[in-house]
Amino acid sequence: SVMVLCLATANLQADERKIIRQMKSEKRVALVIGNNSYQGDIPKIRNAINDAEAIRDILKNRGFSVTYKTDVTKKSMKKTLKSFYRKIKNSGIGFFYFAGHGIEVEGKNYLIPIDAELDEKGDAEFEAMALNQITKKMKKSNNRLNIVILDACRNNPFSRGVGEGGLADVKPPIGLFVAYSTDAGKTASDGKKGENGLFTKYLIKNMKEPLKIQDVFRKTREEVYDISGGKQFPAVYDQIIKGDFYFTLPTYTPVPDPKPIYQPVVKREKFYTPTFETTPSGANMQIEGYGSWYEGMKLKKGKYDIRVSKSGYETVIYTINLSSSGSFRFPLEAKGGGGDFSFTKIDKGSYIIPAMVKINRGSFTMGSNSGGSDEKPTHRVNISYGFYMGKYEVTFEEYDKFCEDTGAKKPKDRGWGRGKQPVIYVNWNDAKAYAKWLSQKTGKNYRLPTEAEWEYVARAGTTTKWSFGNSESDLKYYAWYDKNSYDKGSNHLDYGTHPVGQKNKNPWGLYDMYGNLYEWCEDWYKSDYNNAPTNGSENDNHSQKSSKVLRGGSWVLSSGDTRSANRYGVIPSVRDDDIGFRLAGALH
Repeated sequence: SVMVLCLATANLQADERKIIRQMKSEKRVALVIGNNSYQGDIPKIRNAINDAEAIRDILKNRGFSVTYKTDVTKKSMKKTLKSFYRKIKNSGIGFFYFAGHGIEVEGKNYLIPIDAELDEKGDAEFEAMALNQITKKMKKSNNRLNIVILDACRNNPFSRGVGEGGLADVKPPIGLFVAYSTDAGKTASDGKKGENGLFTKYLIKNMKEPLKIQDVFRKTREEVYDISGGKQFPAVYDQIIKGDFYFTLPTYTPVPDPKPIYQPVVKREKFYTPTFETTPSGANMQIEGYGSWYEGMKLKKGKYDIRVSKSGYETVIYTINLSSSGSFRFPLEAKGGGGDFSFTKIDKGSYIIPAMVKINRGSFTMGSNSGGSDEKPTHRVNISYGFYMGKYEVTFEEYDKFCEDTGAKKPKDRGWGRGKQPVIYVNWNDAKAYAKWLSQKTGKNYRLPTEAEWEYVARAGTTTKWSFGNSESDLKYYAWYDKNSYDKGSNHLDYGTHPVGQKNKNPWGLYDMYGNLYEWCEDWYKSDYNNAPTNGSENDNHSQKSSKVLRGGSWVLSSGDTRSANRYGVIPSVRDDDIGFRLAGALH
């Protein structure tokens, strides 16, 4: 049985090597179309071009030669498709993406150019592009694989019975893979202006993972279905027969041949003997995981949590980075002492008082002229009050105590651990409930930050893309984002969230303001800053009250999504593995 297992593993790895070699050399050609500006009686679409642009960018990044067109007319669409058919002939992979209006007429699917004139059912054959003709011509290209993705299942654009909303079931030719943004006969929401739809958001997220195409769409279907509450379920029609396909190639790790075992050379590790002191003296110091500290104690280089306690004083947990045999002093605060909030974390048993940073009043320019449309117009904000902001994102260690005390369900951690990992799968209402509970426990006013407060603290007195400057190459020292947490795949050690406080702090002493997790803010999301408040208060004086603001980007997202000015909006009931929060507090 051992021989059979070894042979099977060897054959599997040989197949993987063959697929990876083939995909590294084969040609990838894509046509991406997004139609917003429909003419005449056909309603315009808000976000088709946003979705198409996002697909274009990830395909280019994955080695595709991309033809990108927007607001395409009948004449232009026919010409562009003819050119596309020529380009994919005898290549490796052909990829066609269309975002815009699509209809079903008598069981046939049609993609609609912006200048189509559709007054009755028979017009579709002449005014729109038949999907079956597109798939047939792609089939004739003699490619290894052709992929068709249609985000054309939007609400029926016609009111006079021209066609049905949604697209019909399709049986593509052998060698094609076809996907709809929602199930056949159903429609998908166009979303709010300036955003990507659910389907595109999660499709791009999963395209970044080293997954087979079937697994990319399986995960996308699951996530879209869950987030939409079962209202949207992408359809997939898989006729692949030759090999596999990955948008992101897996990293092949060969199983080494058996080799003689040699005794390794043991490298002698260096130890340090730090000196710890407390104010007042005589306090008990426990090094978590190592026991009580004592004079002459030897410790390796690294990060340590020191729990300092003394009768009549608040218990405090200090975190140190040990790299020498120097001295450390840990001050304690008397119980009942002054001050609204603690500058260090205090474990009270049934709850934890978080470490907070005092933020002084000031003014700054909010938004960016070089960012998205929702970051404009830039405007001056004057925060005439001081407040506190959480030094770290709220952790599982803190949030689990809330769940244990209130009976709330503990959120899952995806196997990444709890403790000092930032809490995930919490929606806006969960965050608000936690702040209210902690306020009741401590008698202090904890809350979510307003969006203006968040950006004020993230910028920390700077005007650059990030508080450390404009150089993306430096972001890795301050943030967990796609390049160091996501792109290497789910089997990599750095995949997912990371314990808080591991990266450099910003100029005002806060950690993880960029990346790791998106952070909930108090405000309702609005697609621009027109008439936004200029005093730091929440932006709720508008009618766009379907989504709450998220800030900071996350471990899944690119560098641009972590910028100080970047914004995102999502409905307040959403829970996800890249969404968490940090607390703010009122200064009395």
